Amino acid sequence: MKNPNSWRVLVGVLLVLVGALALLQTLTGFENTGVIWGALFAAAGIGFLYVVFQDRSRWWAAIPGIVLLGIGAAIILDSFAPNAAEWISGLIILGGISAAFFAVYALSPLNWWALIPAGVMATLALVSVLDNIHNFDSGWVFLGGMAATFAMVALLPERATGRKLTWAWYPATALAVIALIVLVSSFKVTSVVWAVLLIGGGLLLVWRAMKK
Repeated sequence: MKNPNSWRVLVGVLLVLVGALALLQTLTGFENTGVIWGALFAAAGIGFLYVVFQDRSRWWAAIPGIVLLGIGAAIILDSFAPNAAEWISGLIILGGISAAFFAVYALSPLNWWALIPAGVMATLALVSVLDNIHNFDSGWVFLGGMAATFAMVALLPERATGRKLTWAWYPATALAVIALIVLVSSFKVTSVVWAVLLIGGGLLLVWRAMKK
């Protein structure tokens, strides 16, 4: 049910929460302000998600809602486990942004454009973790993630809305070929294989064009 006073309730709850946390810090001398800030970000995120819950047509509120929740979780994690936060804070924040755009698409499949930032951010979230691995070349993972993103754009909207975004197959195919080349090069394979991959990628593009 839609409630015209939902914004007032949201602001009121947030003000009460901020005041309560400030009072707690003053009376107890609590010094771990990271937890307080994390809780505030999370509370603000929950507030935005409440707006979406009240009215699904306000899908835009899912973006700040989930993003703020992710930021709050990362801040709290850094307060209690800084070593772990160095590894997965990027995953939490970037993954939260990705989840926000996936939620936008889930709320309204007509928002197919949301799949692009969702896929990009999901890829960056994965790369942020893999970059912590010594001597691991994440370049091919990034390119492969971009390829998967455009493939998703070509596939999912068609199933959900009947729209055919076949143009997305072109960047998906090109990025997949480049990702494969980067992956192969990381294993120091000879230039002959490079040439074969390029030829194969070119033939694939020609085949898809002629098929239409």
